[in-house]
Amino acid sequence: MIEKTDILKSGVEAAFKAAGSGAALARLVGVSRVSVYAWDKIPAERVVKIEELTGVPRETLRPDLYRGPGPVETATEAAE
Repeated sequence: MIEKTDILKSGVEAAFKAAGSGAALARLVGVSRVSVYAWDKIPAERVVKIEELTGVPRETLRPDLYRGPGPVETATEAAE
């Protein structure tokens, strides 16, 4: 079973890969490398900027905050 933390972490990994490295992402965003490497998920206030800088869609960076195109499932359907 895929854990929510794994999905959020994959957004961080996608941003690292698109930028070239965690250090490169830190430079692009204007934060310290230590900050970026401590992220378990992309901070909500940085999602749009990282999307613009890396081309990684916000739905990939933070799927808990943004939904991609497609049907929206109800809470009942999600629980099944």
